[in-house]
Amino acid sequence: MNCILAYVFIAASQSKGSLSFLMDGQPGNLQEVTHELFKLQTEVAILKDMVANLQESCPSCAVSTRQPAPAFSAILTSESITCSTDAPIVFNKELLDTRMAYDVRHGTFRAPV
Repeated sequence: MNCILAYVFIAASQSKGSLSFLMDGQPGNLQEVTHELFKLQTEVAILKDMVANLQESCPSCAVSTRQPAPAFSAILTSESITCSTDAPIVFNKELLDTRMAYDVRHGTFRAPV
């Protein structure tokens, strides 16, 4: 859906008991101004709906209100390591942990649900 934003300059002046308007530099009446205001309010509602849809459908977008996906990056800074059966290799320096799910003490990553 394409939306066109309209910028309307509205000036009102009162002379001799009547109210006159200028819309985009052209004379207008209250009905025209009300109609233009309604169109703008409708466009704003459509744009708000589009932003809400983006927030729900695109978690990594800048407009998102969701938490980032769980992810981590870690490196091993030791020169030597001892490996044993069924023991994790503990990467002891965390470079990235979007949801604080990697434990550098034990080398475990637990993805939050």
